[in-house]
Amino acid sequence: MNKLNQAPLFDKVAMGYVLGSIMHQPSLLYAEDKYILNMDDFVGKLNEIIFGAIYNLSYNGAEKITPIDVDVYLSAYESQHTIFVNENGIDFLSSAYEITDNFDMAHFNMQYERLKKFSTLRELKSKGFDISEFYNPDFINQEQEEQRFNRMSINDILGSIRNKIQLIENRNVTKQESSGQYAAKGIR
Repeated sequence: MNKLNQAPLFDKVAMGYVLGSIMHQPSLLYAEDKYILNMDDFVGKLNEIIFGAIYNLSYNGAEKITPIDVDVYLSAYESQHTIFVNENGIDFLSSAYEITDNFDMAHFNMQYERLKKFSTLRELKSKGFDISEFYNPDFINQEQEEQRFNRMSINDILGSIRNKIQLIENRNVTKQESSGQYAAKGIR
């Protein structure tokens, strides 16, 4: 099994930055024309639980959410709160909250994009697509590989996949005979 199959396809820093930012500005969750966040974007039970709590607090009208708010909210759900406590969720969340205290939208956009790229790669991989051309932790010069990955957009990744499918379709699907006719034919 190669390293790509074992490599975690997520960035903990990006997840933390996005979580911290939406705690400071929960309205980001509702800017669906610009940002689409869901549970699948957050890897690991702890991150899923934290995102769910932030989402629910926001949905209930919170305009700013602190790590303590998340802790108090989760205390009503025993199994989730146990995971939150056992995995030091309060420390992770406090750190994410502190780092994003005066978050910058440009930096948020960069971290959001990175988070979504990894979500896209995880989904492609789960559907059986080879993603090694987009993200390859085996690459000898990892710094160059990271820079290349950071320059790629989600549309670049999906466009490449679409192009490959189109090439396969062009080679294997016969073109149907044209069945159209001139508009004036048979008018009389």
